[in-house]
Amino acid sequence: MRVFSALGLGLGAWFFWRFLSEADSPEIAWTGSALLLANPLVLLLTGYGRMYTLELAVCSAALWCSWRILSATTASRSARIALLLVSAAGLLTHNWFIFFLLGLGVAMLGLFGIKAFRLAVPVLGGFFLYMTLWGDAALAQIGSTGEQLAWLKRPGWTAGLEVLAAHLWLAAAVAPVFLVVVALRGAKPRTLSAWWQPALGALAAIVVPLVLSQWKPLYNSRFTVVAAPFLAWALAAFVSRAGAVTVPVLTLAACLWATFDSRNVSPCNSRAAAVTLAQQIRPTDTVVYCRLARQPIEWYWKGAAGRRTSFPAQIDAHPGYEGTPRTPELETEAARLIAGAPGRIVAVVDSASPASQVLLAALQRDFRPVEPPCLACESAGKHYFNRVQVFERRP
Repeated sequence: MRVFSALGLGLGAWFFWRFLSEADSPEIAWTGSALLLANPLVLLLTGYGRMYTLELAVCSAALWCSWRILSATTASRSARIALLLVSAAGLLTHNWFIFFLLGLGVAMLGLFGIKAFRLAVPVLGGFFLYMTLWGDAALAQIGSTGEQLAWLKRPGWTAGLEVLAAHLWLAAAVAPVFLVVVALRGAKPRTLSAWWQPALGALAAIVVPLVLSQWKPLYNSRFTVVAAPFLAWALAAFVSRAGAVTVPVLTLAACLWATFDSRNVSPCNSRAAAVTLAQQIRPTDTVVYCRLARQPIEWYWKGAAGRRTSFPAQIDAHPGYEGTPRTPELETEAARLIAGAPGRIVAVVDSASPASQVLLAALQRDFRPVEPPCLACESAGKHYFNRVQVFERRP
């Protein structure tokens, strides 16, 4: 499955290179494509074996089509048809493509002014094609958002900065290399002097859904892959136009980020949890993983001791999906799990999640927590848990 993700990444980089080579210069195109491929979040999602790199390819194709429409002296029918088809394909690939289209509009308005409204007809045409092909299913999805989005939580306001850091930290390290290469090649911008326009497009694609999620959670950091082309475009344009002083500045930024990142590692990570469980587990214990913590922890923990299960148990049957939290069913499952546990229960929980709260409430009726917890931190973050705690049956 990952072969298709790799092909999607390659296709996305090719579309992006074609866009920048026509919009600016070959040097900028190579720099931007390399920065896109150096995006840590993009590389992570390539290994997921899901639709994310296909979405990236569609976004890059939309940039290329939009440039051809807006830069042409006469109306380009083929480019308009291509943008229509690409818009439909993007919406069919993932609903978050709509936030890419918002960012596209912001970036192109900054570059071309009112001329950017030429994109409205093909984009709306793509939307109507999407509704024709998928409209009934789309409306059904909208009607069941309470169930479809039950696993998403309201994000904090720091999420936007965290996502930008996730996209850009590796770029801070490699940008000086690109700057030196571009300087040696004597690259000069040919057509565009754009870096803040795509930067605004990226912010629109990240911040707008973040704001909406304060009312109805729909935000997840991996969906922001739609902002990756904007960020690579903005950084390539900035690097190519910067002076020699940028080399030490960006190098210093990379070193400072590496230092900060190493000091900001949460104690609640999968490797630390595996070590803790290997030290704590007895043969009669039951390990209960809430959310999606089981697979990453057991990647490091190869021990055979103890019984292991996820809560809810359907997570083990459908890895990668946390299920829909229905409290009565969860309470029944928690009671059954506790009644069948022969010894201690070691809970790997995210205390802010509804399923963990149900499990902890059930445990506290028949068990007592052994203090202090084996591991504890403030938030679950990307590791899906913020506490590992042993519970012993009350005498």
